[in-house]
Amino acid sequence: MQNFNYNKILKIIFLLASTFSAIWYFSFGIPHDIYQGTTVAEIPFILKLLNPDLFNNDFYTTFAIVSPKIIFAYLVYILTFFGWGWEQAMYFIMVLRILIERPILFLTLSKIYETYYPRENNLLVLTFVYAFIVISMHLVFFQQMAKPSGWATINTIGILTQSTLSYTLGIIYMYFSFSNGKFRYFSCLILLLCTLIHPTISPFMFVFSCIFYLPVLHDKQSLIHLSRNLFIGIVLPLIAYRLLLPNAGMSAKDYIYYYIILVHPVHYLSSKLMNGSTITWTIMFFLPIIPALLLKNTRLIIVCVMCTITYLCSIWIHYMGTEVLQIKLIAQLGLNRFTCLRYIIWITQIILVAGAFISKNKTMLTYPTKIKTSTNTNYLKIIYMITILIMAVILSNMTFKSHQPKQKNAKKLINWITKNTSKEDVLFLFDAPIHHEYIRTHFYRAVFNPSRFPFNEAAFPEFAERRYWVRKQIRYIYRDVTSPDDKRLPDALYCLSKHYRIDYVVTKQQATKFFADYKPVLIEDSYAIYKVTDFTNHEADCLIFDKNIKHSSRLGMKE
Repeated sequence: MQNFNYNKILKIIFLLASTFSAIWYFSFGIPHDIYQGTTVAEIPFILKLLNPDLFNNDFYTTFAIVSPKIIFAYLVYILTFFGWGWEQAMYFIMVLRILIERPILFLTLSKIYETYYPRENNLLVLTFVYAFIVISMHLVFFQQMAKPSGWATINTIGILTQSTLSYTLGIIYMYFSFSNGKFRYFSCLILLLCTLIHPTISPFMFVFSCIFYLPVLHDKQSLIHLSRNLFIGIVLPLIAYRLLLPNAGMSAKDYIYYYIILVHPVHYLSSKLMNGSTITWTIMFFLPIIPALLLKNTRLIIVCVMCTITYLCSIWIHYMGTEVLQIKLIAQLGLNRFTCLRYIIWITQIILVAGAFISKNKTMLTYPTKIKTSTNTNYLKIIYMITILIMAVILSNMTFKSHQPKQKNAKKLINWITKNTSKEDVLFLFDAPIHHEYIRTHFYRAVFNPSRFPFNEAAFPEFAERRYWVRKQIRYIYRDVTSPDDKRLPDALYCLSKHYRIDYVVTKQQATKFFADYKPVLIEDSYAIYKVTDFTNHEADCLIFDKNIKHSSRLGMKE
């Protein structure tokens, strides 16, 4: 017989509540497909692993596949050996992540609470703490508050991306890290996987754990444990990335220009992002320090101060490092992304402060501390994890549907392209009736247009050139057209094809007036396809075009 107290019964009850909350969110809160957010950008890597002959001339895939993004592709690729197609493998990962995120978050925060209050045995305290964890996940105030520095709170994002998957693995890492016994030694391996999936999120999750771990660090073994996690989980994989991935040796000024100013100002350009929400969150981080001081609890004071400092430093160090001092490493780390953890960090400190404040009062109800039971909690944890895994398999099989483009005549377009073009051909999308991502994922053809940013600095200049010519010289050229007889659009595309491989142009049927002198190789109600080599009847003088394109990566690109 084993002693089993009411605290553990409460934990089981609220764990089940978290599980049902996750199931409800999966059932009603998100679209049941993988074509969400940036996830679609990783699909070409998976397809190329399955068929190396694909996307040989696709600029994005060629460069981005030599980047940390390829690890996620390999994870999906491995799951295909279990009999799933690549779509269902990705869908299973999404379902599993959503099902475990809230329960594991609850367990992790409970572990942190028990680390600070190992002998706490008060029903009211535990009820308040556990209920707050579950209920606060749905508070509109935290869900909808504007981004204070370019990033939404990561735990409110239900879609599957590399960052959200890395965040979920980071929560699992923290659970193992704050555990006792053998499970603790798995924490460094979980953190290692977290780093391989997303090398930026994992250091932030490690800092998150340190904020609450360092104040209760009490022996040499704990310090060794923390050092082991840092070295194996973060330092080693980052060194491996540094050695194995190509480095173009780009200067800090150029890197910041391409990466932050040109492409990601909505995320990383701090001078344009700090607003009233930044001040609101700063005040919210300062508020818990007051009750911690009133309680004269040194550990809580340290925790609250560290939470506030890390939040503010992530914003201001990023600003100083990118816009004032221009330090390349700071730009690569994207330190202000740490603020995507602000919600869960704030909740954790609130729980600890509230627990200390309530437990200090002696007016709470008492209750029997222990009852007899033969239940082994370790077996319960294993059974619970197996149940969640089985549930994810069942739900993913029950709800999975292979995604198809919803655009009109999309199937005809797919059939024509797959039958009449080769795998080596490159398509240029000019106001196309179908999204560029579907061209890769459903047509298996390369696309000229720079739809996603390749996280490989060797590709930055060419990405900027392609983006410039699509946005400035091609996409908007028809705005200045005085009549359908103007031939500048096909002339510009012809000249561009002399520098980059472009075989076909896919456009809306309404835009065919700009190609009036040329016969499309296919025309339907909503789209038309032209072969670029046909644009020769009115061959333009490409000298000016040739001169401009050599300087387009830096000249005239300010938008």
